[in-house]
Amino acid sequence: MALFRFRPLRLFLARFSTMEVPPEVAVKRKLPSQTRNHPDLLLMKCLESNNKLDKDMWERIREEMLTTKTLHVNPVNIDAVILDTCSALDYHATALDYCDYLKSQDYKFNLATTAKYFKLLTSREEPMSEKEKEDVIQLYEAIRKDYPLLDVMTAEACITGLSKTNKWKESLELLKMIEESAKPTGEALRAIVCAAFENNEPDLAWKLVNRIGPAIPPKRSVYRSFLEYATRVSRSAEELEGHMGTLFETLARWDFYPWLEVLEEIGGAFGKYGWTGQQTSISTNGVCASCGHTLSQLEVNKEDFEHLSNSFISRAIIGKDVYDKTNPMELARFKEFIEKAQPYDVVIDGLNVEYTLWNNHTWLGSGEKLAQVVRLFKEQGKKIVVLGRKHMLKWKPEYMKDIQNNARLFVAHNTSEDDPYLLYAALSGGLKTYLVSNDLMRQHKFILSDRALQKTFKFWLLTHQIHPTINGYTRNKTIFLVYPPTYLPVAQKDDNGWHIPCMDNHLPAQSEAYDLSQPWYCLRKRKVVVKKEPKVEPLRTYAKR
Repeated sequence: MALFRFRPLRLFLARFSTMEVPPEVAVKRKLPSQTRNHPDLLLMKCLESNNKLDKDMWERIREEMLTTKTLHVNPVNIDAVILDTCSALDYHATALDYCDYLKSQDYKFNLATTAKYFKLLTSREEPMSEKEKEDVIQLYEAIRKDYPLLDVMTAEACITGLSKTNKWKESLELLKMIEESAKPTGEALRAIVCAAFENNEPDLAWKLVNRIGPAIPPKRSVYRSFLEYATRVSRSAEELEGHMGTLFETLARWDFYPWLEVLEEIGGAFGKYGWTGQQTSISTNGVCASCGHTLSQLEVNKEDFEHLSNSFISRAIIGKDVYDKTNPMELARFKEFIEKAQPYDVVIDGLNVEYTLWNNHTWLGSGEKLAQVVRLFKEQGKKIVVLGRKHMLKWKPEYMKDIQNNARLFVAHNTSEDDPYLLYAALSGGLKTYLVSNDLMRQHKFILSDRALQKTFKFWLLTHQIHPTINGYTRNKTIFLVYPPTYLPVAQKDDNGWHIPCMDNHLPAQSEAYDLSQPWYCLRKRKVVVKKEPKVEPLRTYAKR
């Protein structure tokens, strides 16, 4: 909820969040400052013509840039400026041509130029040639001779380059060098993982994947390197199943969702052994539409819940975490409020619900959406607690009166850290209490140092968090309460194969939250014919405006 703390900032973000940046503006922003406002440069004209540039043309381009004082280009930075300009305009082949020109004229690559050259070689789809691999090794060895210790950016660039050569294991030394002063990026770590699979060292690859965990989800390159390894070394269905089992268990451990096309490639690899694979959907009660198998149910037992509740409260409320951003008097008032409010069925994150259901056609911060959600639960006979901040009391009186008539309301100071309050209230309510918010709350699991407790926290959120959402057209909008799934939304194995949650192919990266509408992949050893059942709509409760 901290995002919505300051109303002027909210209004500013709301105003500009829907504005599209013209393509030419977006491209211009990517250009280096030296060439951004100079479309008449010979370099820019040559790139626009898209013709291959020869030695004489490159020399003319360099001479113009070095002699134009307003560009602030010098012999040290000129190569980086030219490469950045080519890359910003998506002329990657031309950038590599420029590197070839530099090598042909015996220009020495500095650290910046070397890093950019390595990135150009590894960012394209086609593999490096043997000559390019030799160049990478030679440049790397020259760098290490002059610079025994590398800065983080150069070290990571060297990792991405070396990972494509037979010297790939030297990347591990560079990784240790980086970790002495910083956290390595996903690009560098993924490069080493891919290299390990490509060189038949899966134990090293999985060790790295499990070490970085959910912080750096795999990209397509990692999945494909693994698939190429698994199909290359497998001589039977059993061997392939063993390798894929390691992948799917890792997906389940870290809540990774691969792209659908990745799983379709895996299904194709299994197809030669008679397996079948296809996209499917999972009903609200966990039944696969393709094979009829019921997924494992997701539940938190009473003992684990009590351990979680006691541990979280001792760390987040009694411990130092909350006292940094609130005061003891308010905390005492809150604890007394919770004791008097019990028993209750739902705890609503008042600010989050109001602002995430807001749109350009309703008044921001009026209380209307929160009042509607409260009314929904009241109609179900639920006992409701709403938590928020004091500035909510300035919302429209008719909505605030409605909220206070139908729920118990607690407002903290505007500067208080209220997420721990919400979680405290929900956990104090017991196993049957739901938390209503569109905040993922995932960051709070790290308050718990024990990995088993973190897992319990994740499962508790999955089973006890209701997400309000709004659908429909402007004049007929409907608020839906999306209830949590009853099944475990991770890769699951049974005696006939696997079910794996995945992402649509168009998504650039994995979302942190499981979405009930996201696709699954059904991978079966034996084909199963399922009798068609009437389609069951997801469990939703709604109220119209």
